[in-house]
Amino acid sequence: MKFSELLIAAVLAGLAAACTGHREAPAPLRRIDLELAGGAMPSDPADRRAVEALFAVSGYGEPSDSALRTYASSPSITVHAAAVDSVFASVSGVEKGLGRIASRLPDLLPGVAVPRFYAIVSPFNQSVIVADTMVFIGLNHYLGEEYGPYGYFPDFIRRRKTPGRLPVDVAEALVRVSRPFTPEGSPTLLQAMLYEGAVCHAVSELTGTAPEQVPGFSPAELKFLADHEDDVWRLMAERKWLYSSDPAVLRSFIALSPAATLLSSDAPGAAGRWTGTRIVSAYLASHPEAKVSDLLSPGFYADPASLRESGY
Repeated sequence: MKFSELLIAAVLAGLAAACTGHREAPAPLRRIDLELAGGAMPSDPADRRAVEALFAVSGYGEPSDSALRTYASSPSITVHAAAVDSVFASVSGVEKGLGRIASRLPDLLPGVAVPRFYAIVSPFNQSVIVADTMVFIGLNHYLGEEYGPYGYFPDFIRRRKTPGRLPVDVAEALVRVSRPFTPEGSPTLLQAMLYEGAVCHAVSELTGTAPEQVPGFSPAELKFLADHEDDVWRLMAERKWLYSSDPAVLRSFIALSPAATLLSSDAPGAAGRWTGTRIVSAYLASHPEAKVSDLLSPGFYADPASLRESGY
């Protein structure tokens, strides 16, 4: 199946999911960032518990009065305050995207509780933190690629720091935390690509984003990957990378980076995620009864037969 055909199929699948009766009411985004900016605990008991959880997972310790004041006055927090207030003066669009995720989560990942969503200003590189049934979203990570303090980030990072990226990152964090990559022994590149492909399809079902666009490739990078799909696959096979457990090989093909240098200086980083998505697309096309949730298990991504059965 051609790339264009699979992309159309993914879009149609997203439209079908939207018409299956899901009640996609907006999910509230609790703005504890605004309350923490004042150096005080929220009055709402659930929000107070969220602050306690946030301080615990972030290493701030107990949210005492002095700890709250220290947090509120931290330059890494205050530097973004004006921009966050401007870009997220209204969070209705964000809440709509979170509502879509919340409504689809029980069907896609049975047993995973629908979380409460909290807005924070995060001083860490991690933009989304999942703690039990709470999701903390660092709004300062989604202020637009032209935002001044992002200037030291390389282009491939900056273009992923936009408001439109927020629901995709939230969905991906929920998928990875609830269905982590757990192959036996040292993972191979093929196993990692199959898992990444399943993650992209799960995020697609949660957000309506086309699977191939979930990793955040630019249009030019997507074109490169589509134009050189056969070449990439041939190199992987010829150089025996598919069954390699070399961490350097996995990093080159899976991790975000300027380029997948083992392939070419022109090949985008995380090219293996795109290839994994293509394999999973082919598998789902030939196994219409398969559920994406099943593909997020070692029974799929660690099974050598999965590639053959995909027909890719």
